[in-house]
Amino acid sequence: LIKRNVFVLLTGFALSADAFDRYVSLDGTNDAGNGYNTWAGAATQIQWAVSAAGAGETVWVSNGIYYLTNQIAIGNVKLRSWPDGSSRRDTTIVNGNYPAYTNRCFLLNNAAALAEGFTITNSCSSGIAQGSAVTITAGTLRNCLVTGNITTDTTHSAGVYLSGASSVATNCRVEINIGYQYGAGVYLTSSARLLNCRVFSNRTTSATFGRGAGVHMDSGSLVDGCHITGNMSTNGTTTFGGGIFSDGGTIRNCLIARNSAYSGAVYFRGVTAMENCTVVSNYSAYQPGIVLNAAAACTIRNVIAWRNRYSAALDIDIWDQKTATVPTYYTNCAFGLVYDAAAPAAKPWRGVNNIDLSAVSPGFVDPQAGNYRLQESSPCVNAGIYQAWMAGSMDLDGHARIDRFFGIVDMGCYEYLPGGIMFKVR
Repeated sequence: LIKRNVFVLLTGFALSADAFDRYVSLDGTNDAGNGYNTWAGAATQIQWAVSAAGAGETVWVSNGIYYLTNQIAIGNVKLRSWPDGSSRRDTTIVNGNYPAYTNRCFLLNNAAALAEGFTITNSCSSGIAQGSAVTITAGTLRNCLVTGNITTDTTHSAGVYLSGASSVATNCRVEINIGYQYGAGVYLTSSARLLNCRVFSNRTTSATFGRGAGVHMDSGSLVDGCHITGNMSTNGTTTFGGGIFSDGGTIRNCLIARNSAYSGAVYFRGVTAMENCTVVSNYSAYQPGIVLNAAAACTIRNVIAWRNRYSAALDIDIWDQKTATVPTYYTNCAFGLVYDAAAPAAKPWRGVNNIDLSAVSPGFVDPQAGNYRLQESSPCVNAGIYQAWMAGSMDLDGHARIDRFFGIVDMGCYEYLPGGIMFKVR
């Protein structure tokens, strides 16, 4: 028994000794014979080191600007900026080299694939579907800045395209990307996930059928803990969802603010659940706020929607085109004004415990400065309803969704935190 244990330990040691880190540096000498396994012999092209890496190995990339001639395909490999995948993100730059080349920067196609700590910019996928900068069919994009990318493709994203339940973008900034029709910032499909990201100032340019300048989502995808702000669909007569266009999925713990489109800051065409979000200060030329036009029932729970304006200089926060046969269920929500196609003069009529904000304020700390956290006196504090997903979940500031003082969730994307000093008595 003792000999068997010793054999297993030695075998495990031998396997780990065969694994190498690989290195990429603009100052490297391209020592392909040794697999770029030292900084001195580092590859000068990222793809060379990625191709040399074995399953589960890590490729470290020194800071600098790496101009591409082809996309970087990442399988079961971790690609990280040196030294920690974090501190040098803004100076470790992957440049798509447009207009000299028209190719995306990254393709992740393995559940264990990781790209972490890069600025990804200046790509243009001319006629290439999916993502201009990044396409993920499986794997994780983490702590990356995706900015300044464009696409001429009619349907998919200039920024990040994710497809499949093992496709994740987390702790990223996706900003100032220009798309044509769908999801200029992020396109999610087939249960993909966008977590703790900032999607800012992305734009679609098509005057017809522009959908989701910030995020386009469908097929059970999840957007959780994200800032979706300042995105714009060009003001044609058929542009929808300046912040988010949803053909189905779940939106949680998100701030959706200062987005614009012809119709809706958030547009539901598929069955969607929105929970604990704050939808505020968005603008639409026609149908403002959250536009509900799904073919089946949707759920809106613990949501604050306020001061969403349209061209008639009115604030309408929910534009509900559904009828009693295809209802939208509002529970524990706070709205300023709802336009209900089935009962235009009524307030929300398919739900319980809703707060009418048409004559009162939601009690934000400083909405003029963009601070939509709640004051202690807010009617939205301790006004939410518990859901199973909240156990261990965080609000948009990273605080526990269920606070330790009252154990009751608040409405919106932020939990109110009492001030003062806490003493521990033994």
